[in-house]
Amino acid sequence: EQLYREALAARRDVLGASHEDTLNSTFNLAGLLKAKGDIAGAEPLYREVLQVLRSTVGSRHPHALNAMQGLSTLLFQLGREEEAKVLCREALGIARDVLTAESTRHAPPLLVLTRSPVTVGG
Repeated sequence: EQLYREALAARRDVLGASHEDTLNSTFNLAGLLKAKGDIAGAEPLYREVLQVLRSTVGSRHPHALNAMQGLSTLLFQLGREEEAKVLCREALGIARDVLTAESTRHAPPLLVLTRSPVTVGG
């Protein structure tokens, strides 16, 4: 975890908070914290990534969809189902709109969304 934090700090200093590499490091640290059970520590990082992506590339970008999926999954784990469902439905609606058969590179986030509690009957 410490190496992730050091890499993130260096990228923020050198590249800035909205650079793609910085966002990737932030998202990776959030995933690591979530995997370690530090869900409360992961949430602000997921939110930061999503906020920056929405303001730079827009909500319809595949990376933003991935961030929405990560945050919505985490919100379900925190027991904040309604908030999670709203975000998951937004992401799923965008994914259905944006991702076509030609964009198979971005199919995995869509597949995860289609198996979420929101679409499976939650």
